Amino acid sequence: MGYEKLKRPLRVPGANFGAAEIRTAQLSLTPAQAKALRATPQTLVAAPGEGYALQLLGGTVIYDYTAVFTETADNLVVRYANGSGAAASAVIETTGFLDQTADQIRPIVPANDAAIVGNAPLVLHNNGDGEFGGTGSPLRVVVEYIIVRTGL
Repeated sequence: MGYEKLKRPLRVPGANFGAAEIRTAQLSLTPAQAKALRATPQTLVAAPGEGYALQLLGGTVIYDYTAVFTETADNLVVRYANGSGAAASAVIETTGFLDQTADQIRPIVPANDAAIVGNAPLVLHNNGDGEFGGTGSPLRVVVEYIIVRTGL
């Protein structure tokens, strides 16, 4: 897991991030880790420290097919802090994604009305009613985020 600094000034029409840098974090999950996401959310980005908050800008989930997961009402979501924390992303539907027999890629879209949580990590969580089943395949997750100075 790590991040990359943007090498040029950030210019986004209609947005002002001040001195914030867009950073990237990557996480690789084994099938066993992915199957345990409900009970054990995986940290995407560590908490930034007192007076700072993470703001999710987006990302990608990559399903590197070797064997399918079985799932029913289980989906992925990026949250603050832990499995019961505030949602930072929209739900990533896994039906038609993690149950496919070919490589798949899906976007991570920030939640439209996310309540940003100060000094909290971003974690990947299975928000369903149980863990994924089946043999499963490796997952790679890439997220883009900024660290916001809150002074709180």
